[in-house]
Amino acid sequence: MISDFEQVDCNICGVSDTTLYAKVSYMDYLRRRPELETEDDPIVRNKELAEHKFNLVKCNQCGLIYVDPRLPVNKLSDLYQQEYFTPYSDDESEESKQRERTFKVEVDELEKITKKLGLGKKILDVGCGGGFFLNCLDDSWEKYGLELNPVAAEYATNKFGINVSQGKLDDANFPDESFDVIKMRGVIEHLPDPLSELRRVHRILKKGGMLTINTPNIGSLCGKLYKEKFRLVCPTHHIYYFSTKTLSCMLEKAGFKVHKVSYHYFDTPYASWKDIFKILLDVVGLGIFRNPDVVSPAFYGNIVDIYITK
Repeated sequence: MISDFEQVDCNICGVSDTTLYAKVSYMDYLRRRPELETEDDPIVRNKELAEHKFNLVKCNQCGLIYVDPRLPVNKLSDLYQQEYFTPYSDDESEESKQRERTFKVEVDELEKITKKLGLGKKILDVGCGGGFFLNCLDDSWEKYGLELNPVAAEYATNKFGINVSQGKLDDANFPDESFDVIKMRGVIEHLPDPLSELRRVHRILKKGGMLTINTPNIGSLCGKLYKEKFRLVCPTHHIYYFSTKTLSCMLEKAGFKVHKVSYHYFDTPYASWKDIFKILLDVVGLGIFRNPDVVSPAFYGNIVDIYITK
C-alpha cells in the first residue's frame, strides 16, 4: 500500500512548492489519543500503514498545510467504514452527550444568522454521519443529508427519519440552487479535492444562501505550538489542515464571501481552565519537544466555524 501513495499539488495554488512542516504516523496519533483506539481498527491491523511517517507540508505561496504524498482516493474511501462511525452511535456515551451539547451551540448560532439574513430553512448536511446534527434542528427545517459511509447513512434514515443520500456530492445530482443552507461539519479536512467540492456546493446553494463549515484550525495557538502533536492531526483521515486565512482564501476562490468567523470553546462542554495550565506546563517544561506522546488540550481556536454566503 505504501508504494501506492500519490503526490499532490497545493489545492489552492495548483503548484508543488512546499516546505516540510512535520512528520507523523497514525500510531503517533493513537498514542497521543488512546481514548480513540478501537479493537477492530483497520489501519492498526495494517502495521506498515499504521507506523508510516506521513509528511505534512506547507505551501510556500499560500500557507496551506496538507499531507503529501498521501493515500490514493480509493484507499481514502475505504477508511470510512463502520468502525469510524460506531463511537458516536452510543447515545449514552459521554462523547455523544458532549457532542450533542456542542451541536446545540452551533444550532443557536445558525438560527440567529439565518434569521438575520432572511434565509429559508431547506438544509443539506454534507457528511452528515449518523444525522446527529440534523436531529438537533427543530421541525421547522427541511432536512437533507449526504453521507459516504453506508452504515451511518442507514442509521440516520432509520433512527431519525432524515432524508439521507449515500455517496459523494458529485453523484447526488442535486439541481442547481437547491438549498438555502449547506452544512459541512468536520468534512472539508477529509476531502481529496476540497476546492472542487466547494464549487459543487456553490452550484447547489441558492443565490444569497449560506454555507457553514466547521474544521480543525491549524493556525490556532495550539496548532502553532504543538504542530504534529496538535490533537486533531490524524494523517490518514485529516489530509488538509486549514487556518482561518487559508480556508477563507479557498472559499473566495470557489466564489463565496465570508460572512462570519467563530471559535466556539468557552460556550461548549470542552472548556476547562485546566487547559490553560496544561499549555503553560508543556511550554515551560519543554514537554512539547521532549515528550513524544504529549498532546494539545481542547482549547479556544482549535476549531473554526466559518459562515459564508453565495
